[in-house]
Amino acid sequence: MTASGMSALYLVTTLLLKPGELLMAPHACYGDSYRLFDSLNKRDAYRVLFVNQGNEKALQQTLAQKPKLVLIESPSNPLLRMVDILQRLL
Repeated sequence: MTASGMSALYLVTTLLLKPGELLMAPHACYGDSYRLFDSLNKRDAYRVLFVNQGNEKALQQTLAQKPKLVLIESPSNPLLRMVDILQRLL
């Protein structure tokens, strides 16, 4: 159990991802999530690509790189952008 959503994100990503492995995150994700992932990316904890998951071409290009973990935030916070999870990722 964790004390917050941010600590849960940190725990899950650092347990599941090794250096060099790819995390695909939404480009319009929660600002603190973005800062966390960006910071860990810069420290080489793992690689991060922030992708417009509503853009079919960008999504397919990133999925072709075989990300180890895909983060989906729908609706996004705070912009409330929607991603049709079934249509986009299955």
